[in-house]
Amino acid sequence: MEVGAAIENVINYDLYDYSDFHEHQNLGMNNHEHHKDPSHHSLRLLKWFCPDHLYEELEGDLIQKFERDVKTFGERKAKRRLTWNVIRFFRPGILLRNKFLLKPKYSNMMIANLHFTIRHLMKQKSNAFIHVVGLAIGITVCLLIALYINHQVGFDSYHKNAERIYRVNSAFKEGGINFDLYATPDKLSQSIRSNITGVQQVAKARALFKMVIEVDPQKLFKQDRILVVEPSFLDVFDIRTLKGEAKKSLGQPYQALLSQSTAKKFFGENDPIGKVIKLKSKFLFTVAGVMEDPLANTSLPAEILLSFTDDPEFLDNGDTWGFGDFDWVQLQMLTFILIEKGADAANIQEQLATIAEKNINENTNLSEKIRASFELQTLNEIHFDTARFGGGPWVSAVNKSWLLFFVGIGAIVLILACVNFLNLSTAKAAIRAKEVGIRKSIGAVRSQLVFQFLIESFLLVSVAMLLSLIITSFSLKAMNDLIGQSISLQSILSIKSISMIICTLVLIVLLAGLYPALFIARFNPITSLKSNLLLAAPRAGGMLRRSLVAVQFFISSLLIIAVIVISKQVEFMHSKNLGFEKENIITVELPNVRMAKSITNEFLSLPNVKDVALSRSSPISRDHWFNTISSDSTSDNRFSVCAIHADEKFYSFYGLKILSGRVPIVAEFIPDSLWKKEDVYKVVVNQKLLKQLELGEPHEAIGKHFWWGTTAEIVGVVADFNIEPLEYEIAPTIITQHPDLFSQANIKFEKGSNLTDGLASVEKVWKKNFPTEVFEIKFLDQQIHDFYQMENKVYVLFKIFAVVAIGISCLGLWGLVAFMAHIRVKEIGIRKVFGATMKSIVILFSKDFLLTIGIAFLIACPIAYLSLEKLLTNVAYRVEINWDVFLLAAAVLMAVVILLIGIQAIRSAKAIPINSLRNE
Repeated sequence: MEVGAAIENVINYDLYDYSDFHEHQNLGMNNHEHHKDPSHHSLRLLKWFCPDHLYEELEGDLIQKFERDVKTFGERKAKRRLTWNVIRFFRPGILLRNKFLLKPKYSNMMIANLHFTIRHLMKQKSNAFIHVVGLAIGITVCLLIALYINHQVGFDSYHKNAERIYRVNSAFKEGGINFDLYATPDKLSQSIRSNITGVQQVAKARALFKMVIEVDPQKLFKQDRILVVEPSFLDVFDIRTLKGEAKKSLGQPYQALLSQSTAKKFFGENDPIGKVIKLKSKFLFTVAGVMEDPLANTSLPAEILLSFTDDPEFLDNGDTWGFGDFDWVQLQMLTFILIEKGADAANIQEQLATIAEKNINENTNLSEKIRASFELQTLNEIHFDTARFGGGPWVSAVNKSWLLFFVGIGAIVLILACVNFLNLSTAKAAIRAKEVGIRKSIGAVRSQLVFQFLIESFLLVSVAMLLSLIITSFSLKAMNDLIGQSISLQSILSIKSISMIICTLVLIVLLAGLYPALFIARFNPITSLKSNLLLAAPRAGGMLRRSLVAVQFFISSLLIIAVIVISKQVEFMHSKNLGFEKENIITVELPNVRMAKSITNEFLSLPNVKDVALSRSSPISRDHWFNTISSDSTSDNRFSVCAIHADEKFYSFYGLKILSGRVPIVAEFIPDSLWKKEDVYKVVVNQKLLKQLELGEPHEAIGKHFWWGTTAEIVGVVADFNIEPLEYEIAPTIITQHPDLFSQANIKFEKGSNLTDGLASVEKVWKKNFPTEVFEIKFLDQQIHDFYQMENKVYVLFKIFAVVAIGISCLGLWGLVAFMAHIRVKEIGIRKVFGATMKSIVILFSKDFLLTIGIAFLIACPIAYLSLEKLLTNVAYRVEINWDVFLLAAAVLMAVVILLIGIQAIRSAKAIPINSLRNE
C-alpha cells in the first residue's frame, strides 16, 4: 500500500489532488517570497509525535495545503487551518503506526505457543496442580487479610464530611495522673456554639446502655445502643431515613427513630410510625421514623435515636465521670463538631483551651491539684485510639499494630507461595532443556522464549487468582463469624480493589515467573540437545533450590514456634489463679437496689444456692470505678486506685484472703445525709495499695489513714487479686460499703448441683420481684473468658494463617521431592538391582532436605526467641519461653518433613526396577 493511500485511509479526507502536485508546488515556490515560512510550531509538533517514516510525506502534503489556503483564505486563516490539520493527525492510528504490527506468521506462532502451553500444563497435571493450589491458598489469605484491613481502615469514612468531623475529648490531670476520656460536660456544646469560630455544626449526644424497653405490656426487650441526640446530629453524620421526617422529629420532645431491624424486632411487619415505646418504666417516646441499620464499620452503631431531653433521671446511666461539685467537671456527653471548609483545626483547639481555662481551671470550686483541657480528635482516628480515649461507648478501639501484624502474615504467606512457584519452576527447567534447544535451533530468540514461559506463568497465576476468589467468597462468612464482623465481598469489586488485584497478579507473575523464564531461556541449544540435562537436574540450580527450601522452612519454623508460645500464653490467661473463686458463680442485675436485701434472702432459701453477696461489680470487671488517693489532703503525690463497693459477705463469697484486720459490716456505713466532718470511711485495701502508700506490712497498716476525697481508715488488708485482664498489673484496690450502689447480686451454686434447675428457680424469684424487667444472667467464668475475646480471635486467625503458610511450604516440598523421585527413577532402579535396601533409599532422599531444613530451624530459633520476648514485654502476666518450646517445635517440624519425604521415598523404593530400566 502506498504511503499516500495509507495516509488518506487514516484521516479520511483528501488533503490535495495528486494530479495538481507540480502545479501546487510551483505555486508554493512562487508565493514563497510573498508569505512567511509555514514551518512554525505546528510542524514542530508534527515532527515530535509523527513516526519518522511518515513525517516527510505528511509535511509535504501539509505545506502544499497551506499554500493553497493562503491563496484562498489569506495567511492568518491558512495558519489556523494548518494547526488544525496537524492536530487531526494526533491519533493512535498515526502515533502507533507499525509499532505493534504483527505479521501473520508471528500471530500464528503466538497462537501455536499458547496451544502448546495449555497442552503442556494438561500433561503435567500434578505439577500444575501444586503450582495453582499453592498460589491460590496464598492469594486467598492475602485477600481475606486485605478485606479485614480495608474494613477496619474504612471505619466512619462513609460520612460525606468525614474529614471535617471531630470529636471533642476531655483530658483531666490530677496529681500526675491523666484521665483521658471521650465524655464531655453537658454545657460544652452550647459554649462552642457561642464562643468558637470556624465551627459549622455542633452535635451533642448521650449514650444509654442496656435498658428494658416496653413495647406493650406483653413485650419487653433488653435494648442496647440507644443514643439521645440533638437534631444537629443529622447535619454532622449521614443517617438515611426510610420513613418519617428525621430532623423535624428529633427537634420535638420524646420522639424516636428506630433502625430497620429494631423496628422489625419491636413491631414485626406492622407499621411502627406513631407507635409508643416506654423506657425506664415511665418515659414514653413516639416512633416518628425508621432509619437504615448502622453500617458494620461505624464507631456509633446506634439502633435507636431519641430526641434530646434534659431530664437528669432519664439521662443517668451510671457512666458519669466527676471531678468536682459543679457542672463543668461532670462528664457524660459526647460532643462532635463539623468544622467549616478551610477552617484551621489548630485555631479551634486554642479556642477550646480558652473555654476549659475559663470554665474549669479558674473555677474556685476545683481542686488545685486538677487541671482540665479539651482536645480535638478527627473522626478517622477514633477507631484506632487505644492509648487515650478508645473507640467510644460501644465499639472498642483497635490497635493498629494488629493490622500491621496481619499485613506481615499476609506478606509471609504470599512470599512462601511465590517461593514455591519459583522453586518448582526451576526444578522443572531441566526437563524442558531439549524443548528450548529445538526452539533455539530453528530460530527462536531468547526474548521469545522468555515471553512464552511468562505466558505460561501468567496462565497459572490467573487460574490461581480465579480459584482464590472462589475460595475467598466461601471463606468470608466463616471469618466473619470468627471475628464478629460483617465484612462484605462487595468491597473487592471497586475500581481501586480491581486495580490492586490486577497489579498483584502482574507482580506475582514477575516475582515468581520471571527468573524461571530467564533461567530456562538461557540454556545453550547444543548442550541441551547433545547431553542429558535431566540427569544433571539435581545439580542444575541445586543451590538455588536448597536456598529457597531453607527460606520456606525458616519462616515455617518461626511460625511453629510462635503458635506454640502464643497458645501457651492464651491457655495461661484462661487458667491462671486470679486470687478469687470464679466457678459456679452467676451475677444478676438488680433494677431496684432498695429491694436488694429482701431478694438476697429469697435467693438464699433456694435449694441449689450456696451463698449470695451484694456488690456494684465483680472482683474482675471492665466496669470498675477508679479514684485518686494520697497519703493526706495536702500531698501532691496522687495515686489511681480501683474502688469496689460490696457487702461483708463479698470476701468469703469470692474466697478473698484476709491477711490482717477485719471486714467492715454494712451497718458501719455512714449515709451522706448523716456525714460529719470528723467521720471516716472504714475500708479494706489490698497489698498493692500498702506498697503504693508505703504503709508497711499488713498488720502495721491497720488503723492508718489516707485521703480519698475524705479521710479513710484501713480496717483490713486482703491479698492481691486481679481486677482487670492479665495484660494489666494488679492495681491498688479499696473495698468499701455503699448500699445505694449494690446493683448486682452474686449467686454461687452448690458444686455438682443441677444448674438448669438452679437458674430456673433464680429466674422465678427475680421475676416475682421485678415483673416489668427482663431477666439476664452472666456466668462469671464466661465474663472472664470474654475479656480475652480479641486475643482469642487474633490467636485463632493467626493459627489458621500459620497452618496455611506451613501447609504451603509442605506442598512445595512434596512437589519437589516428587520431582526428584521422577528424575532419579533409573538411579533408584539400578541401586535396587545392586541390592540397595528401602532404608538406604529413604536416607538417600532425606539427607539433603533434612540437613537444609535443620539449618533453617537452628537459624530461626534465636530470632523467634528475641521477637516473642519483645512481643510479650508489655504483658504483665506472661509465660516464659523455655527450651521445651523449641524441642516441641523441632519435633513437629521434623515429623511433618519426614512424613512428606518418607511417603515419596517409600513409593520410589517399592517400584519394580525393570519398569524404570526397560526404556532408555
